[in-house]
Amino acid sequence: MGLIRLRGHKLKLIKMKNRILSVLVLVMLFISGSLSAQSGVGIKLSAGKINAKETTSPISSDGMTISHNLSYQSHAPYTNLGVYAHRRFEFLFVQSELSYSQFTTSYEVRSNIDDVNPVTEIEEKQKSIELQVIGGVQINNIRIGVGPVFRKSVGFDSPLSEFEFYEENKKSISGGFQLMAGYDFGLLNIQLKYEDMFNKVGEHIYSGSSKTKLNSNMSLISLGIGIEI
Repeated sequence: MGLIRLRGHKLKLIKMKNRILSVLVLVMLFISGSLSAQSGVGIKLSAGKINAKETTSPISSDGMTISHNLSYQSHAPYTNLGVYAHRRFEFLFVQSELSYSQFTTSYEVRSNIDDVNPVTEIEEKQKSIELQVIGGVQINNIRIGVGPVFRKSVGFDSPLSEFEFYEENKKSISGGFQLMAGYDFGLLNIQLKYEDMFNKVGEHIYSGSSKTKLNSNMSLISLGIGIEI
């Protein structure tokens, strides 16, 4: 029994030493990485275009008669202003961005309630706070990376609320995934991004319990300029 206990005690000591060595190795790697890493913060302004196909969805208030036709027309230019921080490890980099963005969506509503069929053009305004995280490869002044985008809605105005059929079911948080290519000019950097926004046009628009059938995926192409401070 004593021999078994002695062996068990030795095994515990060996495991403890291995754990301590592992922690020391991780600490040393972190310190060496921090010493060799290059970091910076800056301000970034970007503008872009949201792409989606024009599409139309019939609206039925009673489930039988089509009272309106809702058509997606276009998006006004997307604008974004914020701050960023980046860190480079040899040929790898990671970058995070916190920013404020806004864009406008244009719709056309055709009413079928009488023989006149009046057409109303409306614009929805969307304002958001965005968090972006990008990681990838940097070779000399060229950066290529990918990462997620998270948006928190902080302002939304829709004139569709004036129509009796309209019911809003909008998500307060949405996301996307992006591909980025950038080039550094000293303290100045330029970034071209493509984002799959993981959203469909008008997916927040309901008539009763039924969602509109616009079914047009949204993507974003943007060009940004950052200045390191």
